[in-house]
Amino acid sequence: MATISQSASNQAPGGSNPNNPNNPANPQATGGPRGVKWTEEEEMWLIVNTMDNHTNDWLAQHIPGNRGRTSNSIASHLAEMRAKNKLPRGWRWGNLNGRPNWTLEEDEEILDWVLHNRQRIDPEVFVPADRSAEAIKRRAEFLLEDLQFAKIVFDTEEQLRLAQLRYDMTPDGPEKLTAEFALRNAEGNGQQLVRQALQQSLANR
Repeated sequence: MATISQSASNQAPGGSNPNNPNNPANPQATGGPRGVKWTEEEEMWLIVNTMDNHTNDWLAQHIPGNRGRTSNSIASHLAEMRAKNKLPRGWRWGNLNGRPNWTLEEDEEILDWVLHNRQRIDPEVFVPADRSAEAIKRRAEFLLEDLQFAKIVFDTEEQLRLAQLRYDMTPDGPEKLTAEFALRNAEGNGQQLVRQALQQSLANR
C-alpha cells in the first residue's frame, strides 16, 4: 500500500497542488483519510459491522488497522460503495417488505456468511433486490429454522474445515497436491450437497 510520501516520490501527474485530483497527496485521489486507500480487509469489516445498528462514530472507533478512519470518511466510503453498486442502497435500512422473492444465489451467499462466522459476505449479490442487512439476518434465521437442514450445513462445514486443516499441515510435494485435490473435491461436493439440501428444505416449507 502506497503512502502519501511514497506516491509523491513517484512524481505522478498533478504536480504539488494538493487540490488536483491526480495528485496522490489529495485524499480524493486515493479514497481514504490522509491518502490511505481502503483495504479489502477494512471494507469487509465495515460491511459486516454495518449489518448491526452501529453508528459511524462507533465504527470509526473500532475499525482495525489504525489508519485514521473518521465517521465522515466512513460515511463517504459507504456512499461511494452504494453509488458503485457494491452495496445495496438500503443496506442500513429496515426494509423487509415489498421486495422480490429470495433467489438461490442470495440464499447460498447467506449460508456462506453464516458458515464463515458471519465475518465475510458479498453484498453485491443483494444489490439487484436492494436487500437490507436486517432482511438478510432474518432470512438466515428462517433458513436455519429447519434443524435437519441446519445439521447438514454445519456438518458439511466441519468436513471442509478438516480438509483445509489437512491441506495446511501437509508439507510441499506430491502429498500437498493430493491434499489440494481432496480439498477442492470436498468443496465441490459440499456446495452441491448444501445446495440440494437447501432446495429440498425450501420445498418442504
